[in-house]
Amino acid sequence: MKKILLSSFLLNFIFQISFAQESVNDKAMSLINSDYFHAYKIEKFSLHTNKTLYFAGEKIWFKAYIAEDDTNTAFTECANIYLNLYDANFKLVLSNLFYAENGKSYGELELPDTLENGSYYLQLDTQWNKNFNRNSIFPIKIVDLSDMNSVNINQEILTETVDVSRLKANTESFEINRTDSNNKAALTFEIAPKTTIISNLDNSYGFAVLHREGSVRSMAPIKFNKDKEIYKINFAKNDVLEGLNTISVFNDKKEELYSKNFFIYDSNSINLNVIKDAVSEDSLTVNFNLFGTDKLANISVSVLPEETLVYKNKSNIISDYLIKPYLKGDHYNTAMRINNYKQEDFDAITQLEAKNNVFVYNTLSNRNTPYASEAGIILSGKVTTKKKNLSKYKVLLSSTENKITALTEIDNENRFKFEKLLLNHPTKYTLSLINEKGKIEKSNFFVYNTYIDYRANPSLNIDINIKEVLDKTDSLNRTVKNTENLRLPEFYGAEQLDEVNIEVYKAKKELELKRKIKNSGIFGLSSSRVVKPEDTGFNNTLFLTFLQTLPNTILTYTAAGIPQLVNTRGPKSINDAINPPIAVVWDGAILQDLSLLAFIYANEIDYVVLNINGTGYGSNFPYGVLHVVSKNGNDLEKRVIKNRNIKEFDTKFGFINPKEKYKLPDLAFSSQRTIDNFSTIDWVPNFNIKPNSDNLLKINRRDYDNIKLIINGITEDGKPFYKEHIINLSSN
Repeated sequence: MKKILLSSFLLNFIFQISFAQESVNDKAMSLINSDYFHAYKIEKFSLHTNKTLYFAGEKIWFKAYIAEDDTNTAFTECANIYLNLYDANFKLVLSNLFYAENGKSYGELELPDTLENGSYYLQLDTQWNKNFNRNSIFPIKIVDLSDMNSVNINQEILTETVDVSRLKANTESFEINRTDSNNKAALTFEIAPKTTIISNLDNSYGFAVLHREGSVRSMAPIKFNKDKEIYKINFAKNDVLEGLNTISVFNDKKEELYSKNFFIYDSNSINLNVIKDAVSEDSLTVNFNLFGTDKLANISVSVLPEETLVYKNKSNIISDYLIKPYLKGDHYNTAMRINNYKQEDFDAITQLEAKNNVFVYNTLSNRNTPYASEAGIILSGKVTTKKKNLSKYKVLLSSTENKITALTEIDNENRFKFEKLLLNHPTKYTLSLINEKGKIEKSNFFVYNTYIDYRANPSLNIDINIKEVLDKTDSLNRTVKNTENLRLPEFYGAEQLDEVNIEVYKAKKELELKRKIKNSGIFGLSSSRVVKPEDTGFNNTLFLTFLQTLPNTILTYTAAGIPQLVNTRGPKSINDAINPPIAVVWDGAILQDLSLLAFIYANEIDYVVLNINGTGYGSNFPYGVLHVVSKNGNDLEKRVIKNRNIKEFDTKFGFINPKEKYKLPDLAFSSQRTIDNFSTIDWVPNFNIKPNSDNLLKINRRDYDNIKLIINGITEDGKPFYKEHIINLSSN
């Protein structure tokens, strides 16, 4: 792969050294093929959320961009993108799977209403990215409306002055500086060897290599001469990457002598004009004009009131793509700095904050990449039938909802596997056994619970420098500032307590569910909690993990390792156990051993009813009872299949299907000030704009006059752009 990569500049290189001995070419190729350099395709990520401050129980609306590192163009080799949520201690809260098409994905992530106040971290990740451990971390703030203590709604952002004096002068080897040139097609650099090293290099060849983290862009030969003080090197602008670039000097023994980073960015290359077009009572048409490119672009737009407090520019696509992936930590808040770009500041940041190892991926032994890209989910299982030989049989999978029909072979142990399935969840699919004549045979199927290879890290493994920055930022946001006459928004239908605190719960939905199941044979509904896992944010976790979110209970394990759900409300009498076990009834049958639930996912459950006191059951369940109603066991939810040999299944896992339109959360505002500070007007995750032409987008304006647009976008040829724009509808 490296030889193919080098073909674009080797002819130029050979021309430059045609006067030299043939062995110089061999040494150049030997250097390029050494462990310093690689030809991996590496992902980088950008995440645009509709805002950065959320209330527990709200949804995060997001757009994810996935690009190939060198070109910034769409990374198309991976369809599975994971959005993981970590808490303030960098522990995993939840992980969801989304489908990425042409390097983009969008959707919603529902936050559990049990989350405590504090800083949380969103991470975009893929299975392929695990080979490189490149972190893409996006901080957000979550506020629990039932506990507003110790929350700073102003979300201060840490910003440090770039201290150029911290740059240490190199006195032993080389100095490399960018210099002005009349050549518009090239960038010129001056390389100055120091006297302490030039004597050892006199009359030998060296190489200046332009690269990013070991991905080679170009190479120039150097014939060292002890009497020459400065060597001018030209690199074609087409070979220079936008963002961080590194020039490394090597001797002819493939030894790195010196490396220096530069930040290359043309802040004026893309210009996006935003013009208000038509205004109605509740909507606004915006005209986007894109200049500086002849390529189609794709954007995401967050629509907020001008006086919003729920959005801070902690991230944008320019900083996410061009510099943040290459830094140890973002002390200098590059997302905010990029809007007022100064070349000298960013050049200094690349020196002060870049990773210590400029060839970071040479640590991969033997170019080992054990994690493969994922392009869908796996569905595997086993056929049970009276037929003894299934060598000529196949399994047919069909899903009308997902527009999928697929056939697969059956092995000698009657096992089958479908790969790269684009199944959304929750949806339905059918399986049937097909004989050699194409007829459906009688059979049953057992489907395994392993659908993907990816597993989110239980703890966020990030560089200590990044943690220090995040901790410093979080320390600014722990105490409430004076918010005189400011009342926070309430979830619609919530109960107001004696203080300003608001209790957040979904009482209305729970009451409707109780009415629906009142004749189901489950007693004590009036004093029970009824919970649908899909309403909690824990529906894609194991069921035993979901159980740990239920109130007044805790999941423990016996000495034999058997799980049990125990009551934490305390004994009813002095003779009772301190934490007695709660009875678990699964679709009407009492479970004696909860180990059976070890591989059950919460999304297989329709709802649970927690009767913590056993009300209505007399002495049958003295320590409480948990009724579990599974989706497969719920007769009301089953559909009739005309052909009984076709078996219908509910998906247990799959891609979360995003909603096409933004939906306002059930928030009620107590004053115009809270409306201006905390509301979200609209969210547009996916809009294509043509260059040098009108592009009309209709957005909601509700009844707001002053609107703030947060726009992230990227062109087809990989040029990212970002814009914040205020629209004043009351002015002409």
